[in-house]
Amino acid sequence: MSSGESSWTGDEECNRPAWELEAEILRLTTRLMMRERDLKLAKQQIKQETTRSMQSTVSWRTKVKQKDEQLKALLHEKDEEMKIIVSQLLLLEGQLRKEQQRIEKVLEEKDAIIKFQRHELVKLKKEKMRSQRQLDRVTREESIEGLNLPAESKRSVGTVTVETQTQPEDLAQPLPKSLTALQQLRSDLIRSRAVQDLTNLPSSHAKKDKQKSASQVSRTEGDDQRLERDESVEEFLEDKDVLRIEELAVLQETQHKRKGLYIQRSFGKIRDIRGGRLNVSKAHKGLVGVTGTLSSYTKHDEYL
Repeated sequence: MSSGESSWTGDEECNRPAWELEAEILRLTTRLMMRERDLKLAKQQIKQETTRSMQSTVSWRTKVKQKDEQLKALLHEKDEEMKIIVSQLLLLEGQLRKEQQRIEKVLEEKDAIIKFQRHELVKLKKEKMRSQRQLDRVTREESIEGLNLPAESKRSVGTVTVETQTQPEDLAQPLPKSLTALQQLRSDLIRSRAVQDLTNLPSSHAKKDKQKSASQVSRTEGDDQRLERDESVEEFLEDKDVLRIEELAVLQETQHKRKGLYIQRSFGKIRDIRGGRLNVSKAHKGLVGVTGTLSSYTKHDEYL
């Protein structure tokens, strides 16, 4: 039974009609053609995608090359600018050092001139005080001599009057005894009065001269004390001025040191620029700061 059934089924498959087989073949061929068409379309799409990807890769490669070239050109330009900036900063550094040295020399010269002038002023003031004292002494001595001269002149005048009064007796002719006795008494009285007047006048003049000399001596002592006080006050003020000048010199030195530190900091920035630690904008800022310091130095020099 089994062998018969199998043969019957095989016979059925083999005994299918031709139209069914042809229809099956058509269906399969159509499916195959559709598959081939889909495959062609897929291949065309793949080719298009590959061409597009190739074109995009080529375009991107060209763009990358262009960007690389632009970056290289920009880096070259920036390197040239940095070289120029560094050279300018080095020149400014040299100029600033020269300017700093020149300003320090000028300040030293001016400090020396100020010290010399201060010493000269002190000497001149001392000489002026000495000359003033000498002049006061000379005027006092002249005034004392002027006060002493009238007494001596009066004494000489008194002696002359006595001599003139005594001269007529010597020149008189011989007269009688009574007349000669009267004339002798008269001449004796005149002589005694003249001698008394002469002795009284010098004593009064001497008292007045002593009083005047004592008052002048007291005045001179007071003037000397006042002059000494004025000298001590002036010396104190001079010492105070000297201290002020020294304080100003110390302040100027501290200011110069601060400026030197600021310049050293700017020079450190320049060295960082040489090593490539700063970018172009910071280098420009450093250049502006250095030019500002140079302008401040020039202004300070003009002020001096």
